[in-house]
Amino acid sequence: MKGSKVHEHETDVPASELWAIYDTLLPAKLLPELLPHVLAKVELISGDGGVGTILKLIFPPGERN
Repeated sequence: MKGSKVHEHETDVPASELWAIYDTLLPAKLLPELLPHVLAKVELISGDGGVGTILKLIFPPGERN
């Protein structure tokens, strides 16, 4: 991997509520819809969203950094 990008965002939502969402497959469905310039598609390879789940991230064509 050549590098990485990090973005931090503060929210008033309690961490327990956020992790309740991230511990499911909902982000895999929503992120390509909400951020199509970042993720074109997310495919479930195996798992149910919990520990050990494998997702295939498909990025949109375009400039590589």
